[in-house]
Amino acid sequence: MNCKNCGGTMQVDAENKLFICPYCNATEPIDSSSKEEIEELLKGALKDANEESQKMMRDMLAAQQREMALASTSKTSARVALYVVLTVAAVFTLIMALFGLTTEYKASGVVALIQCILLLSAIILKANSQGRPDRRSISLVANWCIISAALMILVWLFALTVSSDTSSKRNADKDEIYQRDYYWPEEGFAKTVPRWGDQPDYSYVNDREFSATILDATEEIFAQYVAKCKEEGFNVDVTEDATHFNAYDEAGNELDLDFLQNVEDDPIYLKMYKALEFDALIWPTQGILKDVPQPDSEEMMVESMATGFFKAYINDMSPEKFLAYVQQCMDAGFDGRYEKDSNSFYGTKRDGDDSVTVSIELKRNRVMLITVY
Repeated sequence: MNCKNCGGTMQVDAENKLFICPYCNATEPIDSSSKEEIEELLKGALKDANEESQKMMRDMLAAQQREMALASTSKTSARVALYVVLTVAAVFTLIMALFGLTTEYKASGVVALIQCILLLSAIILKANSQGRPDRRSISLVANWCIISAALMILVWLFALTVSSDTSSKRNADKDEIYQRDYYWPEEGFAKTVPRWGDQPDYSYVNDREFSATILDATEEIFAQYVAKCKEEGFNVDVTEDATHFNAYDEAGNELDLDFLQNVEDDPIYLKMYKALEFDALIWPTQGILKDVPQPDSEEMMVESMATGFFKAYINDMSPEKFLAYVQQCMDAGFDGRYEKDSNSFYGTKRDGDDSVTVSIELKRNRVMLITVY
């Protein structure tokens, strides 16, 4: 029904039984309208209301779908970023673990390996938590792995720093020792070795042995040093060639020099052995020596003696005495071989599952070295 004043479509106010114009507010009683007009107005109002309601529902559903799509995209991006970061961290820590375990930083390598395992566990647990009912518990475990791995990074960095500092300090201390002028022996038996230059590139001395290394040598340098050693007293029982020198001094100290021309840095290896100090021979007759014959000598110097090992030097063993002793060992049941060129014998005596081995060598100055084990 149209308004008589403005021509607009009037609306029904069923409660007051009026037609109301929404444009000019004009009213008209419903009783004055025909039944057909009223029904037509009601149908139009109901149709408009349904269309408006449907439009609102469609708008609400579209808005909700946009929000869900945006949230899903953000969640997927965050998950992918997390997996990428965890994977890169796991690969990095695995590389550092291999580095640590194959170098002197083994403690750091172990820490990095544990960290790598935690990161990989976190990746697996995070992935599994997406499709399981109890994903909350799995996510908690995965987060714990990530936090633990992060803490391991701090421990690993601390261990690596400490190991590096300790190694640097140790190397610095070693370099400082090697650079001291007095590192070449100034006292004891080793002071009799002629000094070469200011200092060797490496040297070591204990109660019975002195060793040193001289780098960047030449044949001329080796010949000059050999001549100097002879002048200083190492001229007894000399054995030498172009690259080797071995001799004793009057006190019985032994000097051995080797020049390695075909080795990097062309080193001269020096070895000096303190003169043997013999005591009266008291031959053990128990333990592993119970079947070993006693040598025909009056002097012996024991270098090492334990439950299953014995090593000693026997003095005044002429070649004839040495051969006789070899025969005694063979007669006592020690089956082995005698090497004439090297004046040595090696034999073993077996008694069931047990066995005893004797090794003897005739050295210069009528000294025999015997080792039993």
